[in-house]
Amino acid sequence: TYGLPVYRVHFLRARARLARWTEEIKLTQYEIRWCILFYIAKATEWRRYCDLPGLSAGHSAFASKQVSFWNSL
Repeated sequence: TYGLPVYRVHFLRARARLARWTEEIKLTQYEIRWCILFYIAKATEWRRYCDLPGLSAGHSAFASKQVSFWNSL
């Protein structure tokens, strides 16, 4: 009967470790989704700059390069 508490402790630690890793996987998936949405938002923001009237050729080229950069991520 002395070994039973040891098994219980190991079981509880393993269950807690599983819960932590399950939460970590869920958070990582959310972080990936947030990054993708951020990249899309930045590309959209730079695309709006491309469409501004009166933008010089250099500024337009830079904005286009930023759009392609954020879309490539």
